[in-house]
Amino acid sequence: MDKTIYKIRGNVFFKLGIYILVAVLAYGTLYTGGLVLQGSYLGVYSDDDQGATPYERLVNDYVEDTNDALTEKVKAYIQDTRSQLESITTYNQLVSADHNGDMVITADDVFRRLTNADTTSAIKSSYRYEDMSERGDIGYMLTASCSDDTNVSINNGKIKVTTGNIKLINDDARLDDNIYTNDYDSTIEVPVKRYIVFDKQSDMEQGEQYINALLGNYDPYYDEYIYNEEYEESDTVEADTDSVLTADGKSITKQDIMYGDYYPSSVEKLYLDEADDSGSSSGKVYCLVLSYDAYSFINITGKCYVDVAAAVDNIKASNPEMVQYIGRWRTKSKGILAGFAVMLLLCIVMSIFSMVNAGVKTGKETITLGRFERTPTELVLAMTVCSVAAAVGICVESGIASMCVNQYRNYTFVSENIQYIAFLVPVACLYSVALFFFNNIVAKVKAGTFFADCLIIRALKWIARKTKACFRYVKSHMSLTQKGVWAYIGITIVEIIFVAILAAGSMRGLLWVVIYIILKWLCIVGIVAYLIQTQELYKCAKEMAEGNLDRKADTSKMFWVFRAHGEHLNQIRDGMSKAVEARMKSEHLKTELITNVSHDIKTPLTSIINYVDLLQKDDMDEKTRQEYIEVLSRQSARLKKLIEDLVEASKASTGNIQINWAEIDANMLLEQAVAEYEDKLANAGLKVVFTRSELPAVIRADGQHLWRVFDNLLCNISKYAMPGTRVYASVIIDDRKTRIEFKNISRDPLNVSSDELMERFVRGDSSRNTEGSGLGLSIANSLCTLMGAKFRLSIDGDLFKAVITFDCGTPQKKTNC
Repeated sequence: MDKTIYKIRGNVFFKLGIYILVAVLAYGTLYTGGLVLQGSYLGVYSDDDQGATPYERLVNDYVEDTNDALTEKVKAYIQDTRSQLESITTYNQLVSADHNGDMVITADDVFRRLTNADTTSAIKSSYRYEDMSERGDIGYMLTASCSDDTNVSINNGKIKVTTGNIKLINDDARLDDNIYTNDYDSTIEVPVKRYIVFDKQSDMEQGEQYINALLGNYDPYYDEYIYNEEYEESDTVEADTDSVLTADGKSITKQDIMYGDYYPSSVEKLYLDEADDSGSSSGKVYCLVLSYDAYSFINITGKCYVDVAAAVDNIKASNPEMVQYIGRWRTKSKGILAGFAVMLLLCIVMSIFSMVNAGVKTGKETITLGRFERTPTELVLAMTVCSVAAAVGICVESGIASMCVNQYRNYTFVSENIQYIAFLVPVACLYSVALFFFNNIVAKVKAGTFFADCLIIRALKWIARKTKACFRYVKSHMSLTQKGVWAYIGITIVEIIFVAILAAGSMRGLLWVVIYIILKWLCIVGIVAYLIQTQELYKCAKEMAEGNLDRKADTSKMFWVFRAHGEHLNQIRDGMSKAVEARMKSEHLKTELITNVSHDIKTPLTSIINYVDLLQKDDMDEKTRQEYIEVLSRQSARLKKLIEDLVEASKASTGNIQINWAEIDANMLLEQAVAEYEDKLANAGLKVVFTRSELPAVIRADGQHLWRVFDNLLCNISKYAMPGTRVYASVIIDDRKTRIEFKNISRDPLNVSSDELMERFVRGDSSRNTEGSGLGLSIANSLCTLMGAKFRLSIDGDLFKAVITFDCGTPQKKTNC
């Protein structure tokens, strides 16, 4: 039963069905959740209709619109007053606008023109005033004050106007929880301008030159103007102020052109009409207008006091559809809430079940991770976060929450909004995808591979291993580097102290000290690496000199020329090892040569001695004596042949043989040799297959020596080839080379290598019971070498193959070999 359950739980389609079901449940949860959010916003889950959010929002919208409309009217009234003061065309207008007589027009001058009566008239001209008065659920109060961003004194008076339901503004009414306020703050900027009046145009122009001269020494912008001990009174511009007189006969000074701490940002000429008592123009007034980057302000605050209960009653009376809409909601609210609870519970249960089922494979009762579940932990976490972020992004960008709370404006349920329903589908799918990746993490936790599959952990472990290995490597090579490193560190400390003393008190100097320390430590690292590599090369060379040819330089941690030097040492080691191996092999062959020579000479010599001893006896008939003499003759000839072959082999190996070069037809010479041995090979039960080359095979060689090579090979074939088999003799031309090949099947197993067969006194049978000296192949190899040819043997099982290769020209253009 348990195996069947695990088989079902591990099935891929079963898991896929779980995720699809989770996506459906998530969609249902979001669908009903949006309805619950809309119902909560409408206040259908409370017993008080007045607490419904749509009523509160409608009240807020009504109050804000009223406050904005009334305050904007007052603001327009103040802006008109400001515009009147800025459009000065006559001297009388200037005098009238300047209330305090300082010839500076600021917000204070605008503010003094405002009256409570005019402000009230502006408020009553608003289209919302009459509606507010009829409803009686709002009390409105407006206050205005004046301020300045300089140190110049300004009027601190206020304008205060109340209208609407004034009872709501009283202090006692403000203590009622059913009353709240709504504020609207606004600021009107009034630029500061100073007017300097002159009787003469020449005085005005001279005054302009004087002011510009002052502005040439001082920055006209207050933000960049700094007054300190470097600027004293003696540094100011000395001008002939007696000749620069204003209309009242005063001279212009620096204080006359400044406004607080501000210098003028610009100077303009203005020509005003001067009117007499009857109002007609009587001449021109010359004026300089100084503008500043300073501003003065008129601050406006509009405040509404609202009776919420009365406002809600008014909204209900004017909006019966809203009342009916909320009534419908109340009848369905409980069913919607229950549906949401069920969907949410099922979604949570199935999500938890998918987590419990994470890591389960078909037929296995233990947690088993598949290929996908071995994905790096960081990647899975990133995919989980991205899925959740994408779902949240869709919710935010699409405004799903806003759809829920604003759907009441259409008197419909949010579930009737097609756009809302469409946006829920990808959100639900992304939740299922996020759960899928999260279950991957859960499976890793169950299997205990959460940290093992983490790339960061792997990287940290790798760094830790490499760091430990580096320290161990440095520690193992400290014998050579210790003195150099400590000496360098001591010198560096002295240099740092000296540099720090020179750089004391300077931030830039301290920065250079830090850079110097970093560079020094980099030098230490480089020196340590240099000494470690040098020590490794030193140890390797020393041990090799002492005879340890197995010592090899470790070049894995070396670089640049050190690595090349280490590889050269290793190559020397390999070369010396090969030389020693070749020397040992040569000594071994010498020993075998002596043994074989001794055996091959001793055998016929012993036979000769024994038969001579027998012949010396008198009691022997003539027939027996003749038989002994034949044996002596045969053994003597064998010994003679052995000695001649040994001498010839020695001459051939040392090159002490004369070579008579001639152009020889390899096809013809091989065919003659095969014909010579045809009978002998036939008696041995062998059939010769001779193959000529298609083209003439002309080679440069010594005919007598080449014949001896053929003779030795065919002789060996007649002795050692298996009877009843074929012998192949071929001449082949390819790639500007002529190859002469002999192939046969060996009668006895070849238990020696091809290289050993070409050594002197080596035979195909290790028992050495057959005839021959074992010098034939050695002589053939030496003669081929003397003629510039390559002699090669190959053994493949019982197949014996001898190949002689000459370098030749093409048949059309013969060249010497």
